[in-house]
Amino acid sequence: MVKQTSGYRGIGVAGYRAIALLTAAFLVVAAGRAGAQEPASQAAPPVICLTIDATQDTLELQDRGPALILLGREFTQSGWRVVTQGCTETYAVSHVVLGRWITVRIEGPRGVREGRAAGLEDLPALYSQMARSFVTGKPLGSLDLIDRDNVTEAQTTTKRVAVDTFHYARLGGGVLSGDRTYAAPVFGLGYRAEFDTFALDVAYLTYQVTNQGAGYGTSGASSIALFRIAGLHFFNGKKQASSYAGGGLSWGWTQINHSSGAYSSSYSSSTWAGSGLRGEVTGGYEFTRATRARTFVQADLVLPFYRLAASSYSYPKTGAGAQGTLYSASLTISVGVGWHRERD
Repeated sequence: MVKQTSGYRGIGVAGYRAIALLTAAFLVVAAGRAGAQEPASQAAPPVICLTIDATQDTLELQDRGPALILLGREFTQSGWRVVTQGCTETYAVSHVVLGRWITVRIEGPRGVREGRAAGLEDLPALYSQMARSFVTGKPLGSLDLIDRDNVTEAQTTTKRVAVDTFHYARLGGGVLSGDRTYAAPVFGLGYRAEFDTFALDVAYLTYQVTNQGAGYGTSGASSIALFRIAGLHFFNGKKQASSYAGGGLSWGWTQINHSSGAYSSSYSSSTWAGSGLRGEVTGGYEFTRATRARTFVQADLVLPFYRLAASSYSYPKTGAGAQGTLYSASLTISVGVGWHRERD
């Protein structure tokens, strides 16, 4: 009888020995790491004393004792033992009262923590965060120290940066490139929100069009943007007047018409048209930034991300006319006036 064997071979005695040796080595390394970490995890927490720094504290005398009791409870709940004598570390506490705000400072061997509470009722929440900061070593204000029970009033009161907002209209002129250069007036409406050095500009209509006349044989160009959003940087944000520069994106369309002749005899018309996203580069100078009236002078360079497609018509039919595509950019200079200024 012939004994058949498969293509699979067992790992053999040597293979089992290698696996056993690798497993043993892994267990030894893991045990060594656990042993190295064990002393840190079992390190005894400090025993601390809390004292009032009488040279810096401005709390009423009758409030100092209760304040230390509440602070001691927070340290105890966080894992440190608080005693009145026989301590290994001492922490000095001071309160500076100014109006309704109380600035608390705790200084000891493990550093300094300083925070602000809105009155006596807000002190327990601040004490909780400061105690946790010392115990964990994390900086005061870290989200890991805050829960739903110890959020202070100062943290729930959002500080807002002043912003000026106004609508504006602008009027000016410029040029529009195409099969040739067209001079065209420009009119625009928009809204601007300004900080000291930054502004968000939203233009909801910009209209640039030449006077194309009436009848046959006239030519002209138009560029219309329904919406534009741009960011602006003011180089002298704190001043009464400042130059600025920025850029943004808009969506609009462009059309160029070129026609000649009279319909009764011979007539030809070529049109290039396209629409889509456009890039815009802006620079300007704004006056009277500290008053309720806003005026500015602004230059805009519009660079479409699309090309214009051609179409043509002729009478009688000659087969000649516009072909291919055309790129059209525009440059305008305008004067703007803002109104309904608000300060938030």
